[in-house]
Amino acid sequence: ALNKSSFCGKRLEYMVFFAKTTLNQRFLNLTRRRALVFLLKEVKNMELMFAERLRKCRRERDLTQEELAQEIGISPQSVSKWERGDGYPDITLLPKIANRFGISIDFLLGNDKATRDEDIEHFFRLIREELPNDDMDARLRLGKEYAEKYPENDAIAHELCWIINWSDKKVRDENLPLLREQCEKIIRISTVQTYRESAIALMCKLGTDEDYEKWAEMCAHHYSAYRGEVLEERLLEKERYEECALRKGANKLELFCHLMQSNCGNWGDPVKTMAWSRYRLRLMESFGENGELPSAWQGWYAVNLVYLADNLFLLEKNGDGYRYLEDAYKMLVRWSAIPNGTALEVGHDWLFHGIKVLKDQWNFLFPDGTEEYSNHMGAFCDHRDFLYRAMTMGQNWHGFDRVRDEERFRELLERARILAETPAEASAANR
Repeated sequence: ALNKSSFCGKRLEYMVFFAKTTLNQRFLNLTRRRALVFLLKEVKNMELMFAERLRKCRRERDLTQEELAQEIGISPQSVSKWERGDGYPDITLLPKIANRFGISIDFLLGNDKATRDEDIEHFFRLIREELPNDDMDARLRLGKEYAEKYPENDAIAHELCWIINWSDKKVRDENLPLLREQCEKIIRISTVQTYRESAIALMCKLGTDEDYEKWAEMCAHHYSAYRGEVLEERLLEKERYEECALRKGANKLELFCHLMQSNCGNWGDPVKTMAWSRYRLRLMESFGENGELPSAWQGWYAVNLVYLADNLFLLEKNGDGYRYLEDAYKMLVRWSAIPNGTALEVGHDWLFHGIKVLKDQWNFLFPDGTEEYSNHMGAFCDHRDFLYRAMTMGQNWHGFDRVRDEERFRELLERARILAETPAEASAANR
C-alpha cells in the first residue's frame, strides 16, 4: 500500500520510517488501507510534534535558528520552516539533531512512551472532566479517534464501547460493527476482568441475535459463580467467620445496588414504572433506622425522584411532577455538598456488617479501613449533573417533553444547570 501511494518521496520515506520504528500492533494489525490512513495521520502528528520539540529544545539552550542551522549544516530558513510545522528535515539529519540536544529520535518526533502516556491521559481528562456529558457526538468522535490512534489500548476501547452504549438507539445501531470490533479486541488483548465482563455484557445487550448466541456463552451461567459469592463460601468453609460476615455484607450491598440501578427508565407503561420507582424509594428508606434514609443513598434517591417526576408529567399530573422535581433538586443540593471521597453509611449493621462506601469513588470501605473496588457503585456517584442532563437530553424523557416550554420548568432547569456546573469543592464549601 505504501509503495503504490502517490505521495511525495520525503513523506513516503517518513511513513516507512514510522512503520519500521513502531513495531507493535498499532500498525501490524491494520488492513492495508487503514494502515495507510493511520500512517498519514501519524506523520502529520509527527510534523507538529517535531516542530514543537525542536523549538522548545533550541530555546532551552539559548540557540538562535541561525546558530542551530550552522551547527547541523543547513540554512536558517529550513529551521524556521520546520518550527512552523511546514515541513521536516531529511531523515538522515534526525540523529544529528537528536544528538545535539541529548535526546532520542523518538522523543524528538513525539513517539516516545512518555508522550503517548500523556496523550492517553489527555483523552481521559477530556472524556471525564471537560466534554459535556450530553454532547455524545463529540465524545463519540474523540473515542473513535483515539481508538484508531491506539488500537491496542484496552482502556480506550472500553471507554469507546460505553460511549456507544450511552448514545441514542440510531447511533448504537450504526456503530454496532465498531462496537463488535472493540469488544472482540478487549477479549483478545485485555487481562482486566471488568473490561472483559463489560464487553460481554454490551454485546449481549446491543448485538444481533447471532451476536447474543455467541457472547452469552461467555457469561457466568449462575449467580453462585460470581467472585464475591465464591469467596463468601470459601471463607465459611475455612471457618473464617468474621471475614465471611464482611464478605456477605459486601455481596448484599452489590446485589442491592444492582437491583436499584436496573431498569430505572420508562418501560412504556408509566404506572408500572412509577410503582417500581416507589418500591426502590421504600427499599432505600428501609436500610435506615425508623425509615430514615442512610446518607449514602441520598444521590440515588434523588435520581429516582426524577424518574418519578418524568412519568407523572407523562400522565399529565404536572403538580405532582413538579413537586418531585423540586424534592429531587433539594436532595441533590444536599448530596453534592458532601465532599467526594467521604465515607458514608449504607444501612443497618446487621444487614451490611459495618461496611461503608466512599462517595464518587466506586469503593467499599471495610471496618478495618481497607478498600475494595466494585463496578456496582454507580448509585454513590456525584450525580450533581443528573437533573440537568435528564431535563435537557430528550432521549427517553418523554414526560419532560410535555412541559419544556413552561416557565416553571425553565426556572427549575436554570437552577439545575447552576448546580451541574458548580465544582465539587465549591458545593462542599457552601454546605
